[in-house]
Amino acid sequence: MSIRPFECWRKRSTNRSPKPRRKQNSRMEDVPMKPIDAISLVPLDYRPFTYYTPTQIARIGGFRIRTPDPMLLGAYFTPGDRAAVAEWWEKEASATEASVVAVPMLAFGGLINSRYSAGITLEQAQESLEVIKRVKDRYPLHKIYAFDSIMRLTISPTRDYPGNWSGKIREWSILKDKVERMGMDDLRPEYEAVGAVLPQDLIDDYLYTRERNLAVNQRIIDWVREGYIDFLIIGQDDAEPYGLHRSERNRLIEYSNAQGLSGKVKVFPGADVIASLLIAKLAADSLGVSPKVYVEYSRTHGDQWIAPYQDIPYSEVIGNYVSVLGGETVAGAEQADLLLMANTAGGEPIDSFSDRIQAFIDKGRSVTVGDDAHAGTADPVLIEALRKRIRFSDLTGYSGWNIGVSIAQAFARWALLHTAREMMRDRLLQSAQSHLELLLEALAHEEGYRNHVRGGAVAYARSLGDDPQRLQTRYEEINAYAITHTEALGDRWYQTHFAGKEIVLGIEGAKTVYGIVDRLNGWRLLLPWNRTAEMEVFPELTIVVSSKSE
Repeated sequence: MSIRPFECWRKRSTNRSPKPRRKQNSRMEDVPMKPIDAISLVPLDYRPFTYYTPTQIARIGGFRIRTPDPMLLGAYFTPGDRAAVAEWWEKEASATEASVVAVPMLAFGGLINSRYSAGITLEQAQESLEVIKRVKDRYPLHKIYAFDSIMRLTISPTRDYPGNWSGKIREWSILKDKVERMGMDDLRPEYEAVGAVLPQDLIDDYLYTRERNLAVNQRIIDWVREGYIDFLIIGQDDAEPYGLHRSERNRLIEYSNAQGLSGKVKVFPGADVIASLLIAKLAADSLGVSPKVYVEYSRTHGDQWIAPYQDIPYSEVIGNYVSVLGGETVAGAEQADLLLMANTAGGEPIDSFSDRIQAFIDKGRSVTVGDDAHAGTADPVLIEALRKRIRFSDLTGYSGWNIGVSIAQAFARWALLHTAREMMRDRLLQSAQSHLELLLEALAHEEGYRNHVRGGAVAYARSLGDDPQRLQTRYEEINAYAITHTEALGDRWYQTHFAGKEIVLGIEGAKTVYGIVDRLNGWRLLLPWNRTAEMEVFPELTIVVSSKSE
């Protein structure tokens, strides 16, 4: 089900009395990972990267996945129904063996709502999160992998107050950090000048929200120590090398390490991608695999490059992602199970990098491409070079939005192919279908819509007198424009890179089973929120067992 803007949202009461729980030891002994057939996902919100992508990665890893009705998850500035989502999960946990849980959805109604006080006090947020304890008390063997987010530098931009101050509040946060933490006193006049033009009520709300969210971060770290949460990632939402998030991150790392939780609590950049990483981690953990990963960069080496909206070197980001999934980076391609080709920014030619990708694929290697040279979109130069050399359906993963997706996709797919000798054929077909659908979605969305359609949609919205960052009156026309122009691009990607693709499904006994892409049944196309930033571009493929398998 898709969410359309401006629908009425029925709120349920959050006045719920917690049920009595059994006494919990301050440090529970780890229980072994039991076999996982199905997982529950409490998403961060309803967007392609936070709902569709982790769902596909779960299926790629061979899991069945259960998600709440999207109508409960809110839309943009309409928060999700925290109580209803919690109620859904509390009931659903009985039918699954593990859960990936977005703390901001349960505490605040989603990521956007977590950036404002929005009438939600710390006490109310913590009360909403008590469902985590209830689920763990009721189902002690149920694995709970949770994630939260350190608030980004700014609020969400819109033409309306307070969004029209988003640039200034970001600037103020960076200057405040530089002046007060780094001692750059020469910047004090600029810092004070920016603060003087910002509304005081906005500054107060911003600082209160940061402190409230930090307290929630600390509370769930405590719950890792107490055994309610089995693994926790606290991601850093969009950031820069300076800003108020830096001291918050350091405080959380120190707080976690002081409790001996460095193996169960990770703090690193990322927000929308974390659910996908945790689902891939569940796949790797439950299947007992630890692939070796070789990383190669296209232009600037990852040690010398910081990706947009991040604040540490790219190589550290990649190292964090690989490590949290249980993988190991190795120095040479010949030692590796997975080859991670990381596209960075810079002026160097891309041809030799593209040649290397082609050569690895020609040798039958598992290659995944993380394309982060441009923020949130596919790099046109890399895409054009690879179009001439490979079929994108031969990749083990691809993302033009965040390398964490391509890593998670590759881990989930590799884990299934290298362990699933007893898996039913329908699950093998599901994995292959979801894998190719996710590849095709990334190309149709991040290359097709974001590179070739979104600019036109923005211009069209403005020509109609609407705001592309918060469509108020002309959503239907702009949505129709996006659908019409994107579908043809997706069809072209399917015809040239996916139609007739032969793919390994898995192993049955001693025999390799193959599938073949039979057809594209159609697309689900929609601007899920009343803005032009992202689009649902969801293909449905049919894969049939190849005669080669018989």
